[in-house]
Amino acid sequence: MTINKTWAYNANDREYKSAEFLIRSLVEVASRGGNFLLNVGPQPDGLIQPEFQQCLRAIGDWLAVNGESIYGTTYGPVQNMKSVRTTAKRGRLFLHIFDWPSSPLEITGLDTKMMSAHLLAGGQSLKFQQTEHRLQIDLPQQRPDPNVTVIAVRTLFKRALAILRHCPTIKNITAVPKSDHGEPGDNHVQVQTSTIAASPSGIDFPRKRAVRTH
Repeated sequence: MTINKTWAYNANDREYKSAEFLIRSLVEVASRGGNFLLNVGPQPDGLIQPEFQQCLRAIGDWLAVNGESIYGTTYGPVQNMKSVRTTAKRGRLFLHIFDWPSSPLEITGLDTKMMSAHLLAGGQSLKFQQTEHRLQIDLPQQRPDPNVTVIAVRTLFKRALAILRHCPTIKNITAVPKSDHGEPGDNHVQVQTSTIAASPSGIDFPRKRAVRTH
């Protein structure tokens, strides 16, 4: 993609794409598992013209806050939503919101267990409700980023949960965050399980244990 309409330097081409358009194009490509190639045509003296520098700095500023939702990710599990794009990496799901909703954000078709959610810009924790096929997240009234706001969602790995559920000694499984004040990017969780332990008297007593997964 070009920043204006020309692949090479063209002093007469003043039709520059906005920083918002370029950032959203980056998110669009990443959400589909692709790589975003942005062309910059230098001036005859080798310098990058000021208009291009301004766009590149805006993209860099956005990535400085939201880079973990792009670098090392692949396409997300939810596609074809009008105003939301998703990317994912191990234990993390990222919701990129283009148009800020006036009501709680609703995501359908997500069958992964959600552990926590917070804004990458500012780190504010978000309340949420999740049913079998629907996720609802309460958002602040004002969007933190005018270009694209990103919500980081910590999820429980399906494989770890499936292994635990097939263990014959485990009765109940409850997934809880490792810490209420965990560092962003810390995808460790504790799975609290109730097991049935046989006592010498023949009476079974339930006990709990924590299994750490990541």
